[in-house]
Amino acid sequence: MRKLQSNLTIAGVDPALVNVRLNAVPEPATLALFGAGLVGFAALRRRRKGAQAAA
Repeated sequence: MRKLQSNLTIAGVDPALVNVRLNAVPEPATLALFGAGLVGFAALRRRRKGAQAAA
């Protein structure tokens, strides 16, 4: 009996031959966009809070 081997490759590269380390490094643009979103939410909340007090 022959044993069947599966040759799984991703884009033609054998995963067993690839040794890659991935480190999470936040990009400055991503952090700036996230910060701008937080500032926007804070401004929206402050604006709604002021409108409720005036009503």
